[in-house]
Amino acid sequence: MAFRLLLLSPESDEFERLLEIEDTATLFDLHLLILQSVDYPKDLFTSFLLCDEDYNVLKEITNDEDAENKADTMKGTNLASIINNEEVQLVYVFDSLAERCFFVNFVGDCAQTENSKRIVRSKGKAPNPMLSEEEMNALIFAETSDLALEEEGALDFSLDEDELSYSDEFGSEDLYSDNSIY
Repeated sequence: MAFRLLLLSPESDEFERLLEIEDTATLFDLHLLILQSVDYPKDLFTSFLLCDEDYNVLKEITNDEDAENKADTMKGTNLASIINNEEVQLVYVFDSLAERCFFVNFVGDCAQTENSKRIVRSKGKAPNPMLSEEEMNALIFAETSDLALEEEGALDFSLDEDELSYSDEFGSEDLYSDNSIY
């Protein structure tokens, strides 16, 4: 038996990859198939996130060969154990700095064929795996503007001349002179 998985991007509604992979495969096998399907380099730092139905992260599975617990790596995690769990959503992170990812959705089973690691359908262009400096700045500034700091004067750190002089409100200027300390 083989799994059919649909790869979707939150960055592009036009992007879709339908993948087929045997049920005995590991997450590492799926990782390689995903990279092949989107023509990304193999040296990206990637991971899979196991999430609940609201996409809260339950567990991260990396490609770290030096991990103490091999069961928590891509090579040590059987794909069937994740796909058969209906409460878990699978997310493939290909750019951890900018938090860019693909959603990996199970769409059905099929009979295993001679080559059950294959790209069944490819639609649209995959997002660029690395953001340009302009795209990264746009992303950073877009997130900053979402912080609701746009109230009048919220980012105005300038001081008027009146604000720099001592005020009678706190007493005379003599209280603040160095002479009163000695």
